[in-house]
Amino acid sequence: MEGSMMDCLEIRDGEFSTVNVSALTLEPLPKTVDTRGYMYIVKDSVFPDWVKVGRTVDPKKRLQAYNSDKPFPTSRYVNMSKCFGDVIEVERVVLEKMYELASPSTASREWFEIKHLSTLQELIVLAEDKYNGIS
Repeated sequence: MEGSMMDCLEIRDGEFSTVNVSALTLEPLPKTVDTRGYMYIVKDSVFPDWVKVGRTVDPKKRLQAYNSDKPFPTSRYVNMSKCFGDVIEVERVVLEKMYELASPSTASREWFEIKHLSTLQELIVLAEDKYNGIS
C-alpha cells in the first residue's frame, strides 16, 4: 500500500485501510496560564534616586536576574507583596494608578523617583486588601 505522507494506516473490521490525516482536526485544548505571583519594589544602590515596581512568580530568581550582570549585587527588595491570584491584573491596576500620580522614567514605565516610594507601597497594600492576596 502506497500513500502520501498525510496518510496513515487504520485497522477497521480486521482490515487495513488508509486514512488521510490532513482531514482530521481537533479543537485546540484551552491553554491555562498561571497568573499567580508577587508585586515587588526594587531599589538599586547604583540608582539611589529611583525605584522599580514590577511582578514576579519567583522573587529569588528575579532579584538574581537584576544582580546577574554586575560585579557585585546592588539591587535589593524594598517591598514584597503577598501572593496574588492574578498578579498581572494587580500590576496593571497599580501602574495605572501610579501613572496618574507620577511620570515613570523609562520606556518600560516601571521606574519611578524614590520620592514616590511610599505611594507605591501604599498602592500595593491597597491591592492586597482589594484583591485578597492568597498567602
